[in-house]
Amino acid sequence: MRVSPRGSIDQLFNLAGVLEGSWEFAQPVHMCFVDVEKAYDQVPRSILWGVLQEYRVEGPLIRAVQSLAWKKVECLLRVGEEVLPQVEEFKYFGILFTSESRMEREIDRRIGVASAVMRALNQSSWVTRLSLRDRVRSSDIREELGVEPLLLHIERSQLGWLGHLARMSSGRLPLEVFQICPTRRRPRGRPRTRWRDYIPRLAWERLGVPPEELMEVAGERPVWASLLKLLPL
Repeated sequence: MRVSPRGSIDQLFNLAGVLEGSWEFAQPVHMCFVDVEKAYDQVPRSILWGVLQEYRVEGPLIRAVQSLAWKKVECLLRVGEEVLPQVEEFKYFGILFTSESRMEREIDRRIGVASAVMRALNQSSWVTRLSLRDRVRSSDIREELGVEPLLLHIERSQLGWLGHLARMSSGRLPLEVFQICPTRRRPRGRPRTRWRDYIPRLAWERLGVPPEELMEVAGERPVWASLLKLLPL
């Protein structure tokens, strides 16, 4: 599969869609990743922390940024007649993919990273210090800080990506991955819920858009944007 020079979200969606289909129909997928070092990877981290301090970035914020230096899952690439090693997981554009095409490991990793950031920010004076004893509702805290509920943010992002898909020109790889319908027989057992099954149901339940009209409505940028703004809590 040749990857066109598009954004990283496109490539992540392509890979997730291929793995989703391969697991659904019990078909093997063989992928070879070449980790090309980019300019960002060559930035001396010690100098970066020093620059942040020169701009008077507080210590807790610097520690929060430092906590985002995730551990790498290495995959050695061997050239020539030697056999390439097989790995059970690989980090691609910052997302952890596993051989079972499940996202539990990636979710746990993100929760761990978020916890590390919150611990680093805990010493900052501007973080509101509240406990369960204060009996303050989460909705009241979000309203005071101007933050929308996490689930609403996720749903808006997913539906926004659907609109991006619907407006893609014919031949774009993410659109082909989304629309492809494999013809092989599924193995026994209950199939996993696919993103292409989940997103029409979400649009129907949250926006009232019927599945048969979904791609047409999502393809109209002004209409779709107005619907997302009116997404109820």
